[in-house]
Amino acid sequence: MAKKPFAQFERWAREQTLTEVADMVSKHEQGRGRKGVTYQAVQDWIKKGVIPAGRVLSVEQVSGIHRSILNPVIYPPEEFELA
Repeated sequence: MAKKPFAQFERWAREQTLTEVADMVSKHEQGRGRKGVTYQAVQDWIKKGVIPAGRVLSVEQVSGIHRSILNPVIYPPEEFELA
């Protein structure tokens, strides 16, 4: 079960298809010279309830969800006021 703040990402991801989420992140990542992601990777993120540190900024860009929600270990919530 997803943690409450991370549920915001899960809802957003489920509003798209997982393939669309993977495509959006992949396009952003490829612009930075990195490999893309698969829909299976997005499924794994949802299961784990956290985005890998190396993908957080790209996911933040395409989703509009703040990095402290996507990975609170790397980007602690106290640095960002949750509205």
